[in-house]
Amino acid sequence: MDFFGNDEKEILRFRKHWFFLAINVIGFIVGLLTIGLIVGIPLAFNCAYQCLRWWFDQLVLTNQAFYVRFGLISREIKRVPLRNIQDISFNQGFWGRIFGFGEVAISSAALGGIAGYNCMANPNQMVLAVSQAVENASQINIQIPNQNPGYQFPNQPPTNTNS
Repeated sequence: MDFFGNDEKEILRFRKHWFFLAINVIGFIVGLLTIGLIVGIPLAFNCAYQCLRWWFDQLVLTNQAFYVRFGLISREIKRVPLRNIQDISFNQGFWGRIFGFGEVAISSAALGGIAGYNCMANPNQMVLAVSQAVENASQINIQIPNQNPGYQFPNQPPTNTNS
């Protein structure tokens, strides 16, 4: 995507579940059959809009950040570095468990609290992928200083080396 940094590689891309689209298409068909063209035409535009929104609204996980991208005409992109993600969880109701969608909540200092994304496809896969990426990003290679027994780490109390 055009908004990634130089060293970023996409891991996964998430969209809302197809159930989100099906509800709009069913609403359009029912409106067209029961009420007619007066309501059917606005419902058709709404259905087309929701389909385009489904395609363009994405959550993207890279090896360095989590992106939230919304908008058709005007675009809003939020970048949350993986080190700023404090917690991620999901909730599935009855229909979500049957069809495989749910609400994902991400707690981050960069988002200013908790952001929720509902009707997400495979929320458990999303939570596991983001958690794994956060864990991988937080692993730091610690250099062990030379094996000198008299070496003291900063901010550590002195040890008795005469034993």
